[in-house]
Amino acid sequence: MMWSVGGSLLLCMVASAQAQAVAQCPTVADNLVTSCPASSAAAGLCRFYVNELNNYTRTRGARTCTTFCNSNNMDCAAMHPIDVNYRVYRAHIGCHHASCSGSNCGYIGRPRSFLPDYNANCRAGQSPACIALGQRACDYIVATGGQCWGFGAHNGWGVQIYDANASNGALCSGSGGLVANRGWDTYQRIHRPCNSTGNPVRHCDYIGDVADEDWTCDCRPRTAPPTPMATVTTTTTATTHTAMQGSHRQITALLSVQAQQQASIQQLTATVATLTASLGAATSTQQQQTQTIAQTQSRITAALNALPAIIAPPVPTTVTCDGSATQSADCTPTVQAVPGGGLNINARGSRVYFQGSTCSVDPCDLRESLRQVIGAFNNLG
Repeated sequence: MMWSVGGSLLLCMVASAQAQAVAQCPTVADNLVTSCPASSAAAGLCRFYVNELNNYTRTRGARTCTTFCNSNNMDCAAMHPIDVNYRVYRAHIGCHHASCSGSNCGYIGRPRSFLPDYNANCRAGQSPACIALGQRACDYIVATGGQCWGFGAHNGWGVQIYDANASNGALCSGSGGLVANRGWDTYQRIHRPCNSTGNPVRHCDYIGDVADEDWTCDCRPRTAPPTPMATVTTTTTATTHTAMQGSHRQITALLSVQAQQQASIQQLTATVATLTASLGAATSTQQQQTQTIAQTQSRITAALNALPAIIAPPVPTTVTCDGSATQSADCTPTVQAVPGGGLNINARGSRVYFQGSTCSVDPCDLRESLRQVIGAFNNLG
């Protein structure tokens, strides 16, 4: 990129060469293929363990790492031997139990039962030659699609090959689920499909012996073509400056509106909080007032109900003013003593008033007023 200092033009020069990112390792959906961790391969490469290339060849048709990588849109970079070794259990033989066929749970045969180029027994089982023979037979079985857990070696009997049933901790209490036996040593095949034993020793198109196919393929993903970069044209500093000023004004206006909206939201939040507090106080006051009214109503009703004598019906009297059983309407009012105690004011033909210095009361009007008051309070309930 170059900037002009003395002129009014801002010149941008873009280099045409663009770096291409390395594609990610693809997922190979195949039960005969193990995708190794990225740390197993060099930077920019993908490592795959193809389950014994010969077994893969028979079922998939990919004879070499080149054909395997190409079939998955990659190019082969290298071919590595993988890490295969054997763990030895001294003074142990494969698991033996009465529930197993022949009592030797994992025994599947001697090396000559599997190797097409060997037809002996190798009786000196713990010699280096017999141990190498056991390893070769076990590797051959795996390379041809079979299963080999390991082998046992005995000076005199020779070498016996085991499948996974040779190790059974539920039936046998020796180390590794084996049986302790001083005359035997047992070797377990340890297979680490993603671990390389060193630098590549074969080229990508190598087709080895059937028993020599424990290899990993290092493939290089094919990168996609780079995306063309948009063409940058020359423009004047004045036009660019004007455009930037317009953008700055728009940003400033948006920030101002945002600040006003935030202030309005804060004010509304405070108002809502105040109204909520006021509503709570009003509710509390209303509850107190309702309770006071109820208590007052109860006291008044109780007091009014305590006045039955004032509003009771008139007391019958046997007093007459004309000597007959029926009093006439124009009977002269009288005040008479009632036998047994009390006072009877008889004014059937006219009204009776109690006169005082401050008021005049008609007891009948008073009774009617009290009746209406009691009725009104009773209706409140």
